[in-house]
Formats: sequence, structure tokens, C-alpha cells
Amino acid sequence: MLFPTIQFAVFLTIVFACNWLLMRRPLAWRVFMLMASWVFYGFWDWRFTALLAAATGANWWFAREIARSDNDRRRRRLLRWAIAFDLGL
Repeated sequence: MLFPTIQFAVFLTIVFACNWLLMRRPLAWRVFMLMASWVFYGFWDWRFTALLAAATGANWWFAREIARSDNDRRRRRLLRWAIAFDLGL
């Protein structure tokens, strides 16, 4: 989906309207914005959505583990692994 197209204008209008409607419900808003991002990137080539989903899931897991940890060394190690994973993709 290219920016100067009617498809993008329609997509942006729908996402913008839903964004405002869902702002009062943080969880629904986050899920919607995540899905809208996947649709946007997947519109170019749907095969990359699995890669994007893997990156999203891995980074969510790393962030959760970093937040749970009290050990600074473990946090740094997890952050390094997260960065290496993202660069590896």
C-alpha cells in the first residue's frame, strides 16, 4: 500500500476513526493498533506478516522478562539477546 493512493486514504480514515473510538479502552486500542500495523505492512507482501508477528511476540516476551527480573545482569543479558534477535531478523 503506497501513501499517495486511495487505498491508503481509506485505510488511514478507518484506522484514525477506530483509534479515537477505542482510546478509552486501552487493551482494545493496543490490539487494534497492532492489527492495523500488521495489515498495513502485510498489504505490501503478506508473507512478511509472520516475520512481524515473530518479532512482536519475541520482543513482548523479552520486555516481560526484563520487567520481572530483579537482577541487573540478567536484564542486560536479556536486552542484548533482544537486540541480537531483532538485528538477526
